[in-house]
Amino acid sequence: MSTTNSLRHLIGRRVKDYSFTIGFFVVFSFFLFFAIRPNLVTVFRLQKELADLRKVDSSYENVIMNIVNTQTILEANRDKFYLLDDAMPNRPRVNEVVDDIRNSASIAGVVFKKIDISEVNLKEDSDKSHLKSYIVQLDAASDFNAVKKMMDQLLLDRRLKMIKEVAFSRDIETGTQSADIRIDLQVEGFYL
Repeated sequence: MSTTNSLRHLIGRRVKDYSFTIGFFVVFSFFLFFAIRPNLVTVFRLQKELADLRKVDSSYENVIMNIVNTQTILEANRDKFYLLDDAMPNRPRVNEVVDDIRNSASIAGVVFKKIDISEVNLKEDSDKSHLKSYIVQLDAASDFNAVKKMMDQLLLDRRLKMIKEVAFSRDIETGTQSADIRIDLQVEGFYL
């Protein structure tokens, strides 16, 4: 009897309708795929763009702060700009370099035998991006302390000069211990 009871129970049971539930899940999955997913993708893309824009904003802020700091330094040193022109003029001004060398030599007591100046281009070049220079070759005679004093004095001048080469020699045939030494000195002058 148990089989007949079970069979009656199965036949007497009502069948449920799942079509509404299936339809709901199909519509919900389409809605999820076509409406919610693009919104979520857009939200995540915008979050990434926001993070990138914050990085760019931070780098721009650093650049702006550097510009402000540079402007502050320039403003504080505005009264000293003439020193830059004195140190690095836009023309060769060879006469000023030679005068500086002569003044330094006269202070130190060095006597020049010869001054040679290398070729200097006095025409205006279109390329102003690099530093230009010329060489002043000096031949002098004096004692070592006077030459050192002259070179120290040269380096104290406002005009930017570089002592490129120094050669000391002594004439053995006529020289004594207190005799002057011969100095060959190359001074490089710079201009823009």
